[in-house]
Amino acid sequence: MCAAGLFAAACASIAQKLARLEEALGDGPYFAGNEFGLVDAAFAPAFRYFYVLDAIGPTVSFADLPKTAVWRKALAARPSVRDAVSPACPDLLRDFLLRHEAVLLARAA
Repeated sequence: MCAAGLFAAACASIAQKLARLEEALGDGPYFAGNEFGLVDAAFAPAFRYFYVLDAIGPTVSFADLPKTAVWRKALAARPSVRDAVSPACPDLLRDFLLRHEAVLLARAA
């Protein structure tokens, strides 16, 4: 399978996993309700990557995942999540992707 095919398959796999999360989410704003917990702490970094990746090119659509989209935004707005990384983190991730010739960057070109 070519790199583009692997990328599409990976995006589809992630979308399926996010759909399962969508089913498990309650009324939020966090995974288990009003309290920030371990699941939130584990997913916050992954959701952070999507903000950078989506600025480069499409990966996974959150349009059909309304609860997940709200959860993602709540995590991003939380000071402990927002301040957990340097403000340079998005640029560092883009640089990493460039150095490793990421398929996503080739698709965006």
